[in-house]
Parts: sequence; C-alpha cells; structure tokens
Amino acid sequence: MTRPLPVVPPIPVTLVERLMRLGMQAVLFVYAKGGPPLEYVVPRMAAHARVHLLALTEIPYTRAVTWQSSVASVRHVTVEYETDLADLIAHRAMEVQAGAVLTFSESAVAAVAEACTVLGCGRRRQRCQGE
Repeated sequence: MTRPLPVVPPIPVTLVERLMRLGMQAVLFVYAKGGPPLEYVVPRMAAHARVHLLALTEIPYTRAVTWQSSVASVRHVTVEYETDLADLIAHRAMEVQAGAVLTFSESAVAAVAEACTVLGCGRRRQRCQGE
C-alpha cells in the first residue's frame, strides 16, 4: 500500500515573490556597481513591493525612464569609511520600515549581511525587528 504524497506548496519563482509571501511591504534595495541593470530589477521588485533605493555608487541614468517611476525613494550616500556602511544601511532600512534588504552587487553583500544581522533579519520566516 502506497502513501499519498504530501501536498507541497509551489516554489516561488523569484526572490521578491518569496519576500511578498512573507508579508513584506517595503524593500530596501542597496545599489552598488555590479549586478543586473536597474531597468531590469527595479520594475520587477516594484511589482511586488515598495522599493526604496539606496545608492552607494553613482547611478547610471542612461535608462532611468524605465525604472525611476517604480521606486518609492532614492537616496545617494557617500561613506567615508567602509565600517560605517552596515550602520548606514540598517538606519535607512529602519527609516523606510523595510521588511527586507537586498543587493545584487558583490561589493555590497558583506555590508548588507552585516546590516541584516544588526536589524535581526537572520531569524527564519520573521520580519526584520528594526522598527
């Protein structure tokens, strides 16, 4: 006698969809050089959440028409010391009440991970505690 297979919910297609299933309403997107172009990622994230863009490097405005209307806010920052970066990201995430912090840039991954630790985002299936 065979047992029926358990019902497994469908796997979310994108990272943003995963965040939305967890109830995220705002996402802080940390932009730095590298990663996919803004005109590709921002509209896709914005289809599921309010996107707040934190730019650590100069933003290429050549195709800004395709993504600029999709963001709730844009903040340009310059950081004198790299050690201040995680605190700056965490502070901005609290300001916009972000439920998630994302980056697709290799140069910002460590700072975003550290900021998420500060915010308490390391807990499985829980929102950031930074509010």
